[in-house]
Amino acid sequence: MEQLVIHGGAGSLEGKTTEAQKMHDSLCKIWEETFEVLQKRSAEDAVRHAVRMLEDDPVYNAGTGSKLQADGQIRMSAALMDGTNNR
Repeated sequence: MEQLVIHGGAGSLEGKTTEAQKMHDSLCKIWEETFEVLQKRSAEDAVRHAVRMLEDDPVYNAGTGSKLQADGQIRMSAALMDGTNNR
């Protein structure tokens, strides 16, 4: 049976009701679309789909919506590990 867990990052949303609702709505949409991918294709395809959606959504600090680093530079780091191939 397929299982899918996604998260939109860490941080406090206390007192940020509107932002929390936007994040919740977005995560629900991303989860639903990604679960459909997982039902039809590989787990790797589903992961790539979810990450792409998270990175493209301005609600999250990822991809095109990343925050500046402490030194004022913009950097992005990403990795996808495949345990079956040890890569």
